[in-house]
Amino acid sequence: MQRLMVAALTSGAGKTSVTMGLTALWRQAGKTVQVYKTGPDYIDPQFHTAITGRPCINLDPYFLDSSELRETFSRYRSEADILLIEAAMGLTDGIAGQGDRASALEVARTLDVPVLLLVARGQEGEAARKIEALTPEDRARLTGILLNEGGKDGTASETALPAELAGVRVYGCLPSLRSHELKSRHLGLVVPLETEEICRFARQMAEALRKTLPTEFRTGTGASAKTFRLGIARDAAFSFLYPENLRVLTECGAEPVFFSPLSDRSLPAGLSGLWLPGGYPELYAEALSNQVSLREDIRDAVRGGLPTVAECGGFMYLLESLEDMNGIPYEMAGALTGRAFRTEKLQRFGYIEVWAEEETLLLAPGGSLRGHEFHYWDATENGGSCVATKANGSKSWPCVRGSATLFAGYPHLYLANAAGRKAAARFAAACRAFRRSREETTC
Repeated sequence: MQRLMVAALTSGAGKTSVTMGLTALWRQAGKTVQVYKTGPDYIDPQFHTAITGRPCINLDPYFLDSSELRETFSRYRSEADILLIEAAMGLTDGIAGQGDRASALEVARTLDVPVLLLVARGQEGEAARKIEALTPEDRARLTGILLNEGGKDGTASETALPAELAGVRVYGCLPSLRSHELKSRHLGLVVPLETEEICRFARQMAEALRKTLPTEFRTGTGASAKTFRLGIARDAAFSFLYPENLRVLTECGAEPVFFSPLSDRSLPAGLSGLWLPGGYPELYAEALSNQVSLREDIRDAVRGGLPTVAECGGFMYLLESLEDMNGIPYEMAGALTGRAFRTEKLQRFGYIEVWAEEETLLLAPGGSLRGHEFHYWDATENGGSCVATKANGSKSWPCVRGSATLFAGYPHLYLANAAGRKAAARFAAACRAFRRSREETTC
């Protein structure tokens, strides 16, 4: 099952026409397509229903909260090969005075859907500025840009076709189909009275898209938030992973690839992310240290920008050394400076709220996650990217070594709530961006 949102930075860029064309293109490839429309619109859904023979479903982020959006979106996925969303208005247009609240972008974030962005030809400069204003995780959600000669006012540009805008790949330019365009009125497109007329237009648009978009779009394989290979440490030393966390990560597109730091000699191939959960590495410090080639693999991967989350024991494994139960230090991955050492008493214990002080892999500044700490070992450099506050507010302390590609510290995290799912989606976006960067490097 594939999924995609068709959006634009402004109204009038051709979203409905392109959505109709994609629907026809994929139906010609034998796919069942379920179309959705963000916002409360009645009119555009009638066009999509005429083409698919299936009701077009509204995904309205004002009417529905995040869980209700996900439930509505998921309700039809077993019946279709491709889930296609047409965005309302501009991508970030929300409730006046409240930023992007109730916008198409909010829907894309909630559902973790990649976005095909339409830009009217001649508006590339303005589009690039708007794209650059997006957050890194929102930019990573843009799977590509389609320029449109027939968008907005139909103004053509004499400039050469750019290869990218603000770092986002430009697939091509859709020619104007003005001799076959659908008429508009003050409430949007006219209500379709003749299904055959609508389908004829959709087939014309499909043919234009076939000539413009990359080959993978012809069969619908380019319409997914592609899965990414997520390396997850799992053995006797690293076993503290909530099944619900794994479920959330999988729903965000992760393909779990389990490996054992105790026995494997190298990281699995083709990883786009790394998750090192907690456990008992102190009980196996010597055995972990003996796997030199794997430790070096992990060190190089983390330093090279592989998106990495490390919780408690996983965090200690990334340090330069770890003391065992007898206080004997052993070399660890060395991806982070500092050492982990044994103490005689429980260091930090209980429920916590982790608040980000700066940009990190899982959290933007001011964002938070719930979790807990429970450990006798401590580290010389615990980090200060976040602050952990006990659930009763009685105590706070700095924690987490963080960056745009790293979230490592003693907190054990929980993802199966609203804040956790948001963090997981942010992590997934970083993993996909990493995968794309590697694909571009090897092309």
